[in-house]
Amino acid sequence: MFWLSLIIISLLVTLVLCLPLIRPRKANFTAREDLNKTVFKDRMAEIQRERDLGLIDDQELAKLEIELKKSLLTDIKEDVINVSSSKGMKAAYLGMLLLIPVGAIVLYATLSDWEEVSEWHALQGKNQAFENSDRKDTQWLSELTNQDLILLLRTRLHNNPADTRGWMIFAQTLAQLGATKESMTAIEKAVETDPANISLLLNAAQMSVQLKQQEAVEYARRLVDAALSLEPNHEGAQAVSGFIYRQLGQYQRAITTWENLLEQRKNRGEDSGKGVEMLQQQIVESRNLMVQEQHLASVSDQPSSGLSFAINISLGTNIPSVSGDTPVFLVVRGDDGSNIPVAVKRKRFADLPLSISISDQDAMMPQRTVSQMNSLSFQARLSISGKAKPETGDWVSNTITIPVKAETPVELIIDQPVK
Repeated sequence: MFWLSLIIISLLVTLVLCLPLIRPRKANFTAREDLNKTVFKDRMAEIQRERDLGLIDDQELAKLEIELKKSLLTDIKEDVINVSSSKGMKAAYLGMLLLIPVGAIVLYATLSDWEEVSEWHALQGKNQAFENSDRKDTQWLSELTNQDLILLLRTRLHNNPADTRGWMIFAQTLAQLGATKESMTAIEKAVETDPANISLLLNAAQMSVQLKQQEAVEYARRLVDAALSLEPNHEGAQAVSGFIYRQLGQYQRAITTWENLLEQRKNRGEDSGKGVEMLQQQIVESRNLMVQEQHLASVSDQPSSGLSFAINISLGTNIPSVSGDTPVFLVVRGDDGSNIPVAVKRKRFADLPLSISISDQDAMMPQRTVSQMNSLSFQARLSISGKAKPETGDWVSNTITIPVKAETPVELIIDQPVK
């Protein structure tokens, strides 16, 4: 339908441009011929009157008549030549006019995104038919690609920019594809639709934190502050604020926030349950992280024992594309029977492949260093979840165990999914 419309419009434009070239010239030629006939008749009448008056004889009349005819015939001939030349120019000009729509069609077919536009129209047609039906046939939905889903969402949001839920779904979809900047923009659009909705503010804050970008975490903090300004005692906002402080490395502030929240619940007689257990676990983990950070700061200036292990970490070919800020953990365990790692190093997906070293300075506890072990086990993990503990969806390497006196570098290839 689009191509037919384009052709019809092009032909109409060409026809309009051609009409002025045809009609006026024909009228001018006819007027010139009639004028010459009138001039000839008037001049011959004057010559005949001069003969009747005796001013000229018959021989001179015949001579003047011949000269007049020659003059008018020469004028007509020149006009015919001009008309013939003009016809050639018209033909060339008409050819150029015809090239305009043809060239436009060829350029559009070659350079434009008409195929994508056609696919978008087809996708819109399917979606419209689905919305107008009883929505039982969902087979076509399972066949949609990520690009199709994004296109449908963008169209929906263009038509209804106040669709809060649509913006949140759009942001989540973009985040899953690693488009963190675009996801952040979609979250901001969602908040703009209903900035006084505390539930929306908290959901947007949690989604922003999951983007694992410093700018996104700061934005999440502002969202939680806005929620608390609307309702200072909102427990959900207080809980989320603790996670944000922890993400920012402010462990003590996170611990204090959660402890105050637990105290509020205890005063109401709600000192048990999954929510309480979750907060208690977060407090313990935050304290461990704070101790580890303090230990690393204290040993950074201490001389090393001289024992160091070289580790090379790389990716397998089957790893999906993720955000460059996705954390990569190197976990080192000892042979003393403890479940707590001897050392943990955190890097980013964007750093891979990389070579790092582990020594006593990297130990999590000063009284439990790598040099105190007889053997060490190494494993690298790409944490899609962003958490310190392995979860389904993460990717890990094989666990390699070596004696502490080994000098060969440890080669770790992340290529196995966590199930």
